[in-house]
Amino acid sequence: MADIQTFLDNQNGLPALWQQIVNIFCKKTDIPTKTSQLQNDSGYLTAHQDISGKLEKTGDASNVTTKFSQATTRANLSTGEKLSVSLGKIMKYFADLKAVAFSGNYADLSNKPTIPGSVADLSDGADYAKKSEIPTDNADLANGAGYQTAAQVNTAITGKGYQTAAQVKTAVEAYGYQTAAQVESKITGKGYQTSAQVDSKISTALASAVEWKGTVATEANLPSSKEKGDMYNITAASSYGPAGTNVVWSGTEWDPMAGTFVIQAMTAEEVIAICQ
Repeated sequence: MADIQTFLDNQNGLPALWQQIVNIFCKKTDIPTKTSQLQNDSGYLTAHQDISGKLEKTGDASNVTTKFSQATTRANLSTGEKLSVSLGKIMKYFADLKAVAFSGNYADLSNKPTIPGSVADLSDGADYAKKSEIPTDNADLANGAGYQTAAQVNTAITGKGYQTAAQVKTAVEAYGYQTAAQVESKITGKGYQTSAQVDSKISTALASAVEWKGTVATEANLPSSKEKGDMYNITAASSYGPAGTNVVWSGTEWDPMAGTFVIQAMTAEEVIAICQ
């Protein structure tokens, strides 16, 4: 500051002016050297403040409280709006809900329509037929398709010469034709045998027919175990006849058959005739 003052003193005719200028500017000793010398008109923090109660963006807001007022009109939520605004909109929607929204009772509805109790309560704008107008019998219908009654069908069939089952039976019987039962009865009455009956009789007859068993040297060689119809040839002369006599066991004794017995082929009827 001394240098400035010396400069000003050496100026011709301007000392008073420069003195005023120097007085306007502050001295070096007047310049603040710390923030406490300044006016805190911006409200900067002067000391550390506790922020432990502040909520982080991803923090738990379950215990956060907020003040809000009900919105005046219903409006949808918008992203980025204040929480108090959103809650006010939601409150408006709840306030406008009617009693039926909470009770679910049909009786809580207003302006309910009148439900008709019968068809008579309806206006027949579509011109539907009444129940009394619905036909209940074929006779009530116009026979546009030309359907035939049962009597008409019977007349048409009779006119064609077709026969009923009873008529056909009568006609067949008139010609002397027999039913299966009648034919069976006729055959049985004549004594005709079925194939099973014939087989049975043949088997019975053959069971008692002569059966060639072989040759023995003498009658003493005839077997002691024999069946009815067993036949043997005795090569030597015996009490039954000359050499070569055939004997057949009758069931009680050996029955000689004179000379040589020749077996020939016989029919079933011939075998039955011999055995009877």
